[in-house]
Amino acid sequence: MHPSVTTAQEALSASGDATPSAAWSLTLLPRSGAPPLRFFGREVFKETTGGLSEPLIVGLWAKRKAGYVLQHSAIEAEPRSHVTVSVDDLSTAMFALEDYCSTLAAGRDAAFEFEGPDLDVALNRSLDAQVRRSRTNAFLTLAGHALAMWDTWLADEADDRN
Repeated sequence: MHPSVTTAQEALSASGDATPSAAWSLTLLPRSGAPPLRFFGREVFKETTGGLSEPLIVGLWAKRKAGYVLQHSAIEAEPRSHVTVSVDDLSTAMFALEDYCSTLAAGRDAAFEFEGPDLDVALNRSLDAQVRRSRTNAFLTLAGHALAMWDTWLADEADDRN
C-alpha cells in the first residue's frame, strides 16, 4: 500500500504552490451523524485498504487558512461511517488517531463471552467477533502506516527549522 501524498514540504506548507494533483478546492467530507464537513483545502494523505467488504480509510487534508482535517473509518459503527474532525496541527491529528487506535485495540482484546446453550448462536457470535477483530487489525495497520508517514513529516519539519 502506497499512499498518494504530496512531498512533506507541500503537505506541511499552507503557502506552497499546489501541484495539479493537490490543488486547493472546496471539499466536503462525510461525517457520521452530522452534516458533511465543508472546507477549502487539499488532500495531503489518503490510504485505503482493499480486499475487505467495506474499504477502510485514513485521510488527511490541509485547510487553506490553517490546520488540517482528519478523516478515518469508524470501525465500531455502521459500514461506510467516518470520523471527520478539524484539528489545529499535524500533532493534534496524530494524537486523535492514536487515541482512536488505543480504544480499538482495547476493544479488540476484550474476551469473548458466550451465554446460553445454543451452539448456532455461539458460532455466529464467534464469527462476528472474528470479523470485527480482523477489520480492527486491518485498520490498526492502516493507521500505523499513516502515523509513521506523518511522524517523518514532523521530523523533516523539525530538521528544516534547525
